Amino acid sequence: MEEDFYPAKSHFELTDRLAFFYLGSQASISYKVFHFETMVFSGKVKVFKDKKGKNLFRIQKIGKKGAYGIEIEGKNGILSSSFEIGINPLKNPHYGFLTDFTENANDDYLDYLLKLHINIVQYYDWMYRHEDYIAPANPFIDPMGKSKSQKIVKAKIDECHEKGILSFAYGAVYGATNEFAALHSSWAFYDGKGKMIPFIDRFTIMNFVTSPWRDCLLNNYKKAIEVMGFDGIHMDTYGSPKEAFSYDKKHIRFEKEFPLLINEASKKLKNIGSAVTFNNVGAWPLSATAKTKTAFDYVEVWNPLSEYEDLLTLVRWQRSLSDKPMVIAAYLSPYYEDNDEKASYANAFLSSILYAAGAHHLIYGEDGRVLRTGYYLDNHKLSQKAFLLLRRYEDFACRYGEFIYDNELRDVSLTHSGGDNKEYVFEDPKTKVKPAPGSFLVIVKEKKGEKIIHFLNLTNQTSTLWNQEKEKPQKNQGTWVDVLVEDQRYEIFATSPDHPELKKITSVIALSDQGYRLRFHSGVIGLWKMIVLKKREN
Repeated sequence: MEEDFYPAKSHFELTDRLAFFYLGSQASISYKVFHFETMVFSGKVKVFKDKKGKNLFRIQKIGKKGAYGIEIEGKNGILSSSFEIGINPLKNPHYGFLTDFTENANDDYLDYLLKLHINIVQYYDWMYRHEDYIAPANPFIDPMGKSKSQKIVKAKIDECHEKGILSFAYGAVYGATNEFAALHSSWAFYDGKGKMIPFIDRFTIMNFVTSPWRDCLLNNYKKAIEVMGFDGIHMDTYGSPKEAFSYDKKHIRFEKEFPLLINEASKKLKNIGSAVTFNNVGAWPLSATAKTKTAFDYVEVWNPLSEYEDLLTLVRWQRSLSDKPMVIAAYLSPYYEDNDEKASYANAFLSSILYAAGAHHLIYGEDGRVLRTGYYLDNHKLSQKAFLLLRRYEDFACRYGEFIYDNELRDVSLTHSGGDNKEYVFEDPKTKVKPAPGSFLVIVKEKKGEKIIHFLNLTNQTSTLWNQEKEKPQKNQGTWVDVLVEDQRYEIFATSPDHPELKKITSVIALSDQGYRLRFHSGVIGLWKMIVLKKREN
């Protein structure tokens, strides 16, 4: 058994004593806890067994909101993880998924969620029918022919709550079984030829605007909360159609109507203590829904949003529309291929670029599984090697979430670097503010007293299509950087998923015609490196 440890909760409350599961043979653990570059405290504690017989160690309370790193002395070297205290998952959604609700479901699914710091999970296709969520008996067969049990669904909701994980119920906005639609034809939407609109071969698009389907839908959402115990609803759409005709031939544009439905659902569910998010398929109609009462914005990306640059543009656009967190569902078809390493690096690059841009990535779920298509049961189980690789990036995004997801930071990549922009100057000509094969992609953000530079190493990649296999990145010696600052009080730190401790790096400062300029070297760059410039208070 390989030595390992991870937080016993995905989200700790301020009053919680901090606990970590431990896999290994040591009887006691020496640890250090970090907040950014500062070691908060250290100690040595004994390992004991919890009620289920799992090895556990506890450390003292911190009692201060934030994201932290923790290192322990393993038998063969330092092991690290991260954790969050007092951060509302709805404000920082590490969003995952669950699909296995069979009566013989694997009961170690939580370990994977905790290792990846997932704090909200979407229960995909958990319901009895799209028009009738609560099953009359258990187990049952769902419309896709899968056996499920809502006893298992309830048990998982309770287990997730114990571990600080919120549970969101999948709930299609306008999908109903064909059998139900045939009995309620006046509730359906119709195309221009007067035919009901199908989705795959099992469902029909229902009129969520002017028919009784709207009340049926909202009542099902309410049942999901009150009967099952869910914390929120994942309001799903299919992207198409974007407009249709009612039974009485009224033309309805969905972009106008979705915000009204979202806000009505949000209001009804907020009264019973829950929240909603909404699937903007292909980023549509995000311009209309970003101002609604969703807990966080959610976009499922497909072609033609196929390049890394498209994703960066999407995140920047969303930031101009809303100050809510953003989750991007980007599924990786390379996981259908046989090369697990290249698929894993496609995943690592995609997640890292999204995180550096300030978005979250929906890709991970139970049992070390990842999404490769929009039907979540068609997923891929990671090898142990791939899981360990990708886990480093999730640890890093959790540990430095206060930098990565700081709403006050402005993305100035396209206005402060490259061309005639001299606020940030990179000596290596391979350094680019737009993704390009053979380059370093840089994402630059700043606020008063703080500047962040992300390096993404594409130097040995031949494509910037995100849904393609990627090579293992070649470590590069990095580049000299020259940054304009307002005074001399800046300190510079560097960190990466490979070496997660935030370490101070040396710099020189000189007075130029524009003001003070800091010059420093980035150091070796693996896949992702983050440079932090922090202004001292005195």
